[in-house]
Amino acid sequence: MTPTLPAHYDHVGSFLRPLALLEAREQQSKGQITAAALRLVEDQAISDIVKFQQDVRCIILQSLDKMLQALCLTLCSLILNLLHLLAWNTFPQCQLAHTGMK
Repeated sequence: MTPTLPAHYDHVGSFLRPLALLEAREQQSKGQITAAALRLVEDQAISDIVKFQQDVRCIILQSLDKMLQALCLTLCSLILNLLHLLAWNTFPQCQLAHTGMK
């Protein structure tokens, strides 16, 4: 069983590439292995690092870009709604234009 530490750690960035992956990339650049063979080594390296992260109970954020995009869209929506509300309450003509009244 993996020991649990009473601490919090954040890891930002990439892990070092395993030697087998570096060697496979070198072999592929020299034409010694195919792109498909390199892909198998890459897939195994990914599986190994994900298993390592799971073993140490690391919370994995696989799609940070999508999270940031969703956050930006949410913030933009809130700001637009706030501006609409402010305009609605500040300028009575906005209320008339919205209802179709002149």
